[in-house]
Amino acid sequence: FYTITPAQMNPNSSFYLSFNLGFPNAYDRSHGRTGSHLMVHGACSSAGCYAMTDDQIAEIYALAREAFEGGQRAFQVHAFPFRMTPENMARHAGHQHFEFWEMLQEGYQHFEVTQLPPQVDVCDRRYIFNAVAAEQFSAAEQCPDYTMPEPIASSFQAAQAEHRAAFEVALAEYHPNGVIAPAAGEPAIAADQVMGAATPQPVAPPPIATLGTETVAAPPAAPNP
Repeated sequence: FYTITPAQMNPNSSFYLSFNLGFPNAYDRSHGRTGSHLMVHGACSSAGCYAMTDDQIAEIYALAREAFEGGQRAFQVHAFPFRMTPENMARHAGHQHFEFWEMLQEGYQHFEVTQLPPQVDVCDRRYIFNAVAAEQFSAAEQCPDYTMPEPIASSFQAAQAEHRAAFEVALAEYHPNGVIAPAAGEPAIAADQVMGAATPQPVAPPPIATLGTETVAAPPAAPNP
């Protein structure tokens, strides 16, 4: 989950147009990941960036430019391994990164429920979404007590319950013997051991008006990738 500001846009890219994804973000840094200039660009080829056709990056770039000129201060980029439907989650339940993908699915669900970019924070080295707390979140430290505003909390919990039920049905279809084929070199997994996504805290404070992030501190403008 990355936030893009005007300073990250690069109209003079060697690959037609590009923008800096902002890697590493707070989550990445809390896991010791390093690097810079991970770009989203055209030319449809890359050695480590997110590449797409020139027409696609031109459309994204134009939308971003118009949004910034209209006063929007940032937009979000969410990167998922696939559409995080119950069926796709069940299909990939044996993957070594499945626990990480469960966490991403929570953010995916927040957008599906609200149709708005979620507020994204990091604590205890994990993403949390649309959370409200009296204390500041620190990426590498234990999460403070937090709640989720209504009606987001109720809608999210209902959507997750529906997702879990559909996931369990799909899991039985993809893995009828109750054993999930593991990634190479890893032990087999019982089907009832997966899908342990955390349930958000039920107590909610008064509703908040703004859901999207508005990060104003931007990294230096990126050079040509």
